[in-house]
Amino acid sequence: MKNISIKELIESCIADLMNNQPLSTIFLKVQTVSFCLKNDQFKKWFYNERNGYQSAKDLPNYRKTVCQVFGDLNNPFKGIYTNYHIPVDQIKNETVRELLINCSFCESIIELESIATSDDEGSIRKYVPGIIYGEIQKLFSSGHYLDAVWQTVSRSTIVQIVESVKSKLLQFFLEMDEQLNADINFDIIIKKREIDKIVNQTINTGIYVSDNATVNVSDSTLVGGQQNNVKISMIKKKELEDIVTRIEVLSKKINDDEDDIADAILSIREELENKMARPKFLKVAFNSLKAIGTGLFVNEITPLVDSAIKLLNDV
Repeated sequence: MKNISIKELIESCIADLMNNQPLSTIFLKVQTVSFCLKNDQFKKWFYNERNGYQSAKDLPNYRKTVCQVFGDLNNPFKGIYTNYHIPVDQIKNETVRELLINCSFCESIIELESIATSDDEGSIRKYVPGIIYGEIQKLFSSGHYLDAVWQTVSRSTIVQIVESVKSKLLQFFLEMDEQLNADINFDIIIKKREIDKIVNQTINTGIYVSDNATVNVSDSTLVGGQQNNVKISMIKKKELEDIVTRIEVLSKKINDDEDDIADAILSIREELENKMARPKFLKVAFNSLKAIGTGLFVNEITPLVDSAIKLLNDV
């Protein structure tokens, strides 16, 4: 595997973050940096932010907030009381009370960013599972029944979560850029302790990949230019999907870098599902497979990646 300048890649991420680029446009870069650094803490954090957290127990504090609880209360004789404020502090069951007062966001940061930047106004609703309705129902007299219960938070709360992730990434990359002050290649990480320290201090409290698998950083962002909204024909999408499937089969023969390869394949599949799939994004994603993989895997997938690039160049 050829050496790449991680310092340049990190500086490109810094530029994108300072220019307030969407996280969705720089995450392939961050994924490449994550692979190169070989740091389990950063890799796990990035994976959870990109794909969503499996459990609220694993959530960092910036993804939790205090909220208000409302519901629709139905009385067969008097009608429906909509947006009724639930007096959560009067619930005797402490576990249920804490679950209702504290709102947790396990969703992918990309999904939250989409909500934060949408044109919709007003607050965000998170509906409460019916399994705890029984405890809430005890607050009301006979004849009143709950139709729905939800937690309400302001849209600014979602914006703050997104900004927290951006801030952590920016601080992490600034520390890396300043303290490492050296090029790191894919094969050797000579400053593992320094990286561990930076991760603990920051995370825990335009890239183009050429056909020869060398990562080059330019002034452009990950997506930009006239090809980003070009519609790919159904025939070419089918051919690209077939190529992805063949690469996925090959990836199952190896053990090293399996998670990173799976993430890259997932990025490609998700983009192909879009009505207006972006050719430039797909080129980066396909070529990243050659940057991520090693040895025999790279040799076997190179013709497939080249075929995919040729299809995308003809769009």
